[in-house]
Amino acid sequence: MSYQIFNEASLGKFIELIQNKVKSIVDNATVASARSATNATNDADGNSIKDTYRKITDSYNKSEMDTKLNEKAYKASSLGGYGITDGVTKDGLNTAINGFKKITWSTITIATSAWSNKTATISVSGVTASNAVDVAPAESTFDAYTSAGIRATEQGAGTLKFVCKTVPTVAISVNVKVYN
Repeated sequence: MSYQIFNEASLGKFIELIQNKVKSIVDNATVASARSATNATNDADGNSIKDTYRKITDSYNKSEMDTKLNEKAYKASSLGGYGITDGVTKDGLNTAINGFKKITWSTITIATSAWSNKTATISVSGVTASNAVDVAPAESTFDAYTSAGIRATEQGAGTLKFVCKTVPTVAISVNVKVYN
């Protein structure tokens, strides 16, 4: 199926032309001739007026759709088209991805015997005095961890220091994420 593109002005003229053509055909048709009455609803190519109208509408809708898609394509060529002016660059994204390649995860256990004066220093591979470390209780000992008021307070070369408000009566499992 081929489409012809109409703008609003030419579409209005085309519809007026069709209406005049149909009026002329109907005016010239005789009531006695069934064939003439049938022909009055067809255009020169044998298409019904309904089919012609559908083709006109489809052509106009396709034109509108193409225009809207072209506007979207233009906007999508840059984040700025959507009003995003502080988006990450490709280099920035690559740097961030490379940074994630250096993350290690481990689960450590703080034994009840490791606590002395409500403090425990635990060995953790990869920890330095200056790198970033995330610490969170493992699900299995979450209640004991929070009830004891445990928190990590210091880090050193290969160690994390924990303090508590109350010494726990069970070994505590802690998830550690180290950013190197």
